[in-house]
Amino acid sequence: MTAPGRSRYHAAMLDGTLLIHGGDVVTPREVVRGADLLVQGGRIARIARRIRRPAKGCRVIDARRGFVAPGLIDIQVNGAAGVAFNTCTPSEAARVARALAARGVTGFCPTIISCAIDPMLAAVRTLAVPDGRLAGPDGGGPGARSLGLHLEGPHLNPDRPGAHRPECLREPSRHELAELLAAAHGRVAIVTLAPELPGALDAIRYLAGRRVCVAAGHSMASLAEIDAAVDRGLRLATHLYNAMRPPHHRSPGIVEAALTRDAIAVGLIADGVHVHPAAVDIALRCKPPDRVILVSDIISVAGAPRGTATLDGRAVESRDGAAWLAGTETLSGASAFLLEGVCNLVAWLDLPLPRAFQTASLNPARLLGIARRKGSLETGKDADVVVLDRDLRLKATVVEGAVAYEAR
Repeated sequence: MTAPGRSRYHAAMLDGTLLIHGGDVVTPREVVRGADLLVQGGRIARIARRIRRPAKGCRVIDARRGFVAPGLIDIQVNGAAGVAFNTCTPSEAARVARALAARGVTGFCPTIISCAIDPMLAAVRTLAVPDGRLAGPDGGGPGARSLGLHLEGPHLNPDRPGAHRPECLREPSRHELAELLAAAHGRVAIVTLAPELPGALDAIRYLAGRRVCVAAGHSMASLAEIDAAVDRGLRLATHLYNAMRPPHHRSPGIVEAALTRDAIAVGLIADGVHVHPAAVDIALRCKPPDRVILVSDIISVAGAPRGTATLDGRAVESRDGAAWLAGTETLSGASAFLLEGVCNLVAWLDLPLPRAFQTASLNPARLLGIARRKGSLETGKDADVVVLDRDLRLKATVVEGAVAYEAR
């Protein structure tokens, strides 16, 4: 992957018309060669060969000798461009949304990690924007749309903290969860917790009853404990293999359950550091095609100038293609954006483009319950589109019909 070109934002009105011309269009079932994609009113109006330009003011993006694919949906974004969602301002959140659009992401879940309840509530209130538009036509241009918050913690197992501060981890509390959900005004999409903790099964049932996707992560759960959690509404394994009880052939746990229970979707970080390509291959072979979801798990160092970054006041360094707590061998998150993971699936496993893009578009849309309007290039859906060259380098990003990024 190469660094994206300079950005140019077009705050197009949603009633504008856009024609993406002549690219190979990646649909859920096939790649349609040399097709046009017409956008009207922020939605995909038609996909066909040789569509006549419908109006004098119609904008055209030349996609010939390249691909047109669905915009990416990243359900685990802790921050980017020097910004951490735990402590950001609204303008900083907008900067992240624009940085994501400049890397092919059209929708995402701002992710808040474990901390004390008061700063967690403050972060929720900052990010729970009713329409998901963290960035808009304010001089900076449109950005990726927030699709709901991901609360990763604080109800995680202290034996598997990863980069979370152990002193911030605690047992699930329905009262605390109710506070967080109320502060978000219905904008919490995912909660990651450790299902083996006291009170976790009650918390899972409570969250699932409020249409929140419950995920298992930072966990030492046994196979039986995961099965009990699935019975109460568990639906996702957060960053599979990482911060989890290791697999064991005589004592199966969360990894084996995630790989063999079709009710559980798995999140995978395909940056080549968090998960070995062979382990990615295992997951893809074990799971149904719609149950694997690529995530980035990026933190503030992604897309930021080189230098010192922090995570909850701790120094973070970017090396070997990932982010680490400075001076340790503890991964603190990723530095590679989601498109790099899609490219890795193609390069490592020779995965067909429709399936590779499905893991980062339609599958997360299904998990979030928005697949009727997002996640794939189909007539009537939101015009969330990326235009790429033959090497899958980003040329343009369209978010709900507005051109949010175009390489020069």
